[in-house]
Amino acid sequence: MVTEHMRGVTRHLGQVALRERENTVKKMIIAAIGGALLSGSLLGAGAANADVYYKNCSEAREAGVTPLYEGDAGYTPHLDRDNDGIACE
Repeated sequence: MVTEHMRGVTRHLGQVALRERENTVKKMIIAAIGGALLSGSLLGAGAANADVYYKNCSEAREAGVTPLYEGDAGYTPHLDRDNDGIACE
């Protein structure tokens, strides 16, 4: 009788440990996906931003992105008249 009880306890503890490992792995996956989403890598943000182009500052203003700083998506030297790294000031 005690032996059967011990087997049941051992089996239960094994199931609890398995669930804890599964939960830990799930948390790690969720954290990795969240980090990737925040950085934009899963959404392809880097590729999408490279394609942003404004013909002139009026277009950039209409898009609500001014001023544009050097390194920003859509910044191009032709929008930066005084070459200070800030376009459409």
